[in-house]
Amino acid sequence: MEPLRVRALESAFWDDAKRFPRGAIVADSAFLMRGVATRWESVEHRPRVTGDGVL
Repeated sequence: MEPLRVRALESAFWDDAKRFPRGAIVADSAFLMRGVATRWESVEHRPRVTGDGVL
């Protein structure tokens, strides 16, 4: 795990003012993780999160 320096950060989910008031979400760290086992799925198979945070 390696620490990263973030110059800019954007997210359609976390930047959505309907979910979170402006300024409520602040990135405090970033890390690069290598060799982590992952499983990739297409967008159609991901659960959707509603406005109230419920899957």
